[in-house]
Amino acid sequence: MISGLRKTILRIMDNTLVTIGVVSYNTGKYVIKALDSILAQTYRNIEVIIVDDGSADNSVELIDDWLKKHNKQHWQFIKHPQNKGLHYGLNEILDAATGKYISFIGDDEFVPEKTARQVEMLENAGVEYGVAYGNMSYIDEESNPKGDSNWFDDKFYKNYPIPQGNILHDIVYSVTFFVQASLYSLDLLRKLKFRFDARFITEDWYLNLFVARYSKAVGTYDIMCRYRYRNDSITATNWTDERMHKVILSQLDMLDHIYKYPENNKEDKLVIYKKMHALALQLYASTKLNRIKKSAVAFGLFKKQPSVKNIMKSIVLLLMGNLDVANKDTLATIKDR
Repeated sequence: MISGLRKTILRIMDNTLVTIGVVSYNTGKYVIKALDSILAQTYRNIEVIIVDDGSADNSVELIDDWLKKHNKQHWQFIKHPQNKGLHYGLNEILDAATGKYISFIGDDEFVPEKTARQVEMLENAGVEYGVAYGNMSYIDEESNPKGDSNWFDDKFYKNYPIPQGNILHDIVYSVTFFVQASLYSLDLLRKLKFRFDARFITEDWYLNLFVARYSKAVGTYDIMCRYRYRNDSITATNWTDERMHKVILSQLDMLDHIYKYPENNKEDKLVIYKKMHALALQLYASTKLNRIKKSAVAFGLFKKQPSVKNIMKSIVLLLMGNLDVANKDTLATIKDR
């Protein structure tokens, strides 16, 4: 028998609109798999906004045919005549969304109960919670399971006690969870005027940092999404030294942006600083930065947490370009702190 409270919660859920945003760019048959997973959701009170960002393949035709086949022409389908970038499409979805909650997907697949589970998690958690997140398993191009592992086991360890509540520090240290495995409070994002920023390549990390700064999180170890490994994806083919260099510079800019949030206390700033420091060490080892640029990165970082050792590291990198000495000083600084 369902309790009175449970019935009330389910009734509230039934009246709670959820927006699901889909961004497609040359994803072809994979975006159709994502749409199939939306159609299979056990939660029915949803609106779907699809953005095709100027695909050069047959993605638009496939999506149009799918919408007609399933009588979903009322789903919004925005077609860009040319590529405008992922961040533009995501912001376009934010602007068009009318739900209380929002989730995003590209070419991965939701599990059928994802939306229902996460709406219930957020409704039970309270207004101070801005995101409900879950785990991810892996699938191949044909949607077949790819091994028995999952994201939390691989990233941390089996039965890892996933963080709950105020998890900003966890998100700073690590990409704890991903956008496609999560459900966000659109009310919160609107209230705080959140926008995806084209300067920051890792848009999922940026969104999660923002939400964790201004709200609490509730998570589950259960699988909420199946992450697709594609042979032609950026993950599989394009993680060159040049791209990694660009990504790290972007992440440093992003963390510098987060560091400046006035809500940060001293401990928050130190945690963000240490993460920036770890990223900067990767840049110091790069042959793509000359001595002057390395010193500029170091000085810009170290002045956030001024100390004699930090200033000395900038001088060492400028005058000697000696990474070994910089690393030695870095370890000492982290240990001292």
